[in-house]
Amino acid sequence: MDRRVRNESSSHTTGRTSPAGLNARRYGAMPQSLRRDHAGTSAFFYLNVSFPETLRRLDFTPDQMREWYQERDLLLPDGCETVIGEDSPLDASVRRVLRQV
Repeated sequence: MDRRVRNESSSHTTGRTSPAGLNARRYGAMPQSLRRDHAGTSAFFYLNVSFPETLRRLDFTPDQMREWYQERDLLLPDGCETVIGEDSPLDASVRRVLRQV
């Protein structure tokens, strides 16, 4: 489930790619538009991983991560994202996603 998305703010200073996904301030309109315009079922998921756990899982220094990490930076303001916690085992997370799509 590790999805890497280019993050311009971190790439300018570190030349690296942020695993954090999509910044709500910059990309929040995109899923809102998708949900509004899509005729079928839309499901949105957020993997909620703490700073220490993200640091443990990835090859970044704490200083690099502080440039882009934002705690619980949900893209959709109305609570329609399913939040999956860092303690959720992979198989349980996959089952949860599959039940909703």
